[in-house]
Amino acid sequence: MTANLQPKSKSPRQSMTSRMRDNVNAAAAPQLGPGERIEATLPLATSGMSPWLAASFGAIGALIGWKAMERYSVVVTDRRLLLMRQGGIVKAAYTFDQAYPGSGVRVASYKPGMVGYGKLVLDLPAGSSGSARQLGLSFHRGFRKEAEEVATALGHRT
Repeated sequence: MTANLQPKSKSPRQSMTSRMRDNVNAAAAPQLGPGERIEATLPLATSGMSPWLAASFGAIGALIGWKAMERYSVVVTDRRLLLMRQGGIVKAAYTFDQAYPGSGVRVASYKPGMVGYGKLVLDLPAGSSGSARQLGLSFHRGFRKEAEEVATALGHRT
């Protein structure tokens, strides 16, 4: 009797994450310079209202949180950090927001978040907005690997 051995298929989370990453990378491609390579991508992170706070108020909190949170995708290349904004409810639409030179971006803190959400805080240099700032990004634990890759690509030792 022979067993029909087939390779394990990707889990739904892995395939969803890879699809999201591919979509973000495709949206970022027009912003890349000649020879510029993508090193890491965090497909979904939020800034603003805490996801825990929004969830604590149930459906109404989720609706308020959806409006109060800014949704980003972070793309790290061999030269720069690109921030892409996410819009859309049914299908995410990515628009270019800002680019920062990779040498000027620093990871202020990284907490992987074992339960629920993790936190990645970036020190961003002065951009078109005129002043340096910190950007705190919350990410679901399902994107922990991608957040760690972004932090590592920016020189943070995890």
